[in-house]
Amino acid sequence: MAGNLDTDDSSERNGDPLVGRALAGRYDILRLLGEGGMGRVYEGRQRALDRPVAVKCIHHHLLATESMVLRFMEEARVASQLVHPNIVKIYDFGRSDPSVAPTFFLVMELLTGPDLGTVIREGGPLPVARTYAILKQVLSALGEAHARGITHRDAKPDNVILEPTVGGGERVKIIDFGIAKVHGGTGITAVGQFVGTPQYMPPEQIRGESAHVSSDLYAVGITLFQMLTGRLPFDGETVTEVLEQQLYSARPDPRRFAGPGTCPDGLAEVCLRAIHADPQERFATADAFAEQLDEAVADVLPPRSRRSPYPPPPSSPSRARVSSIPPPGSVPPTSGPKIADLSVAQRIERAADAEVAAGRMDGAIAELRRGLAIGRCWLEAGDVEMGGVALTVFGRKLGAGLRVVGRLEESERVLRNALEHTEAGESARAYVLAELATTLAERGRIGDAEACRTEALRVATALSDRDLTAKLRRLAQSFAIAVASHHAVPPEPRRSSPIPEPRHSEWRVKSVDAMAATREDADPAAVRRRR
Repeated sequence: MAGNLDTDDSSERNGDPLVGRALAGRYDILRLLGEGGMGRVYEGRQRALDRPVAVKCIHHHLLATESMVLRFMEEARVASQLVHPNIVKIYDFGRSDPSVAPTFFLVMELLTGPDLGTVIREGGPLPVARTYAILKQVLSALGEAHARGITHRDAKPDNVILEPTVGGGERVKIIDFGIAKVHGGTGITAVGQFVGTPQYMPPEQIRGESAHVSSDLYAVGITLFQMLTGRLPFDGETVTEVLEQQLYSARPDPRRFAGPGTCPDGLAEVCLRAIHADPQERFATADAFAEQLDEAVADVLPPRSRRSPYPPPPSSPSRARVSSIPPPGSVPPTSGPKIADLSVAQRIERAADAEVAAGRMDGAIAELRRGLAIGRCWLEAGDVEMGGVALTVFGRKLGAGLRVVGRLEESERVLRNALEHTEAGESARAYVLAELATTLAERGRIGDAEACRTEALRVATALSDRDLTAKLRRLAQSFAIAVASHHAVPPEPRRSSPIPEPRHSEWRVKSVDAMAATREDADPAAVRRRR
């Protein structure tokens, strides 16, 4: 992704080598937003789409430090794989022309809201309703990352951005995956290396043990303590002092530091469990944390502030569920915060997986259609981002499922509709294009299929997505064979159970689709190796 930096005199007048220039010929750098130990963040504008963006550039003096460059690239790779309304969107990643002003850059959505750390420092304890609303979104985002095998390792309030919504609410955005750990990957930190922020690190991480799900949930517990009391449970003048407190001090009860009536007993108990010194005593998953949070506020907050406006699907999988899809006109008025309930989408996805596992393709397709209907309802309710994610995820899965049962024309139409909710350079678009390429090839349109495959491969390569890159290269081989034999790519042979075992629900666009019986899934040994 080499590019260049267009030069002019304005950058020199601004005292910054990038301000006033065009990065890689695609992004105008407007002004400096902030600076950290790793790099600078600028406000920019994407020329092609006339879209405001944030551009993060690594410091020039760190380019010679291999570990820092790898960490920067890891942030781009990890964050781009997480498609979730509460995780910052990654649009692009690349390297500028080394002969002009060498730097690696990461382009992401521009966030204008304050971070949670600043809100707490300037305003003190937060009301229970606001604390609950923010934490639910934080846990939803971390739950997605954990399902993908990713631990954030620095889930502190400063990395939680609060974006105002049209209806007056707040949408959480988790940022900074620079030191995230991908379980099962090679990693970029040495054994025992100190990573994270001391005030939010659990004892086991301080002792040099690997960070896992409980480490992130511990940091969320510390954050909850701050939101309830306006202060940290463990703090000191030196890092050593903080670490010793984390290791050896008793866990303080937030009710001792909160104002009268401001810290319900239920929330205090949730907080104490989350920051327990023993990881076995903490919440096992983000979902478990969120469920306990719901119970803790049940007697404190009115039901309206806790209930999703969207009806959940029935608990048992059934083909008849399609009749319970809420029609677009039944969506509640668009007043109030427009934050869709992610658990609704997750339940629908799990129901579709259950139908796949039972061998009922018609039932699975009906569930995915229900997901599309929910996504359209969210769009009409004003939640453009979440609605777009739902239409992309369910559209891609439905397109793959329709292809499996031989309904190729409908599969193509569904996948093209899903493309309308993706943007150039996003991993979501690459995965939809990969499915579309397969469908077009089975229809005999090899030229169109190759065009889709080429665009998807470009994005997958730029994002260092090895799984998708390998799949797209295998598709190229199938296309070449089809051209040589003047035939369409043959559909997968029908078997008694043509659908591979479904993976756990992760509500993401980058996934190994349980609906599509791809050729590599025909080999059970290959499936085990990929897991």
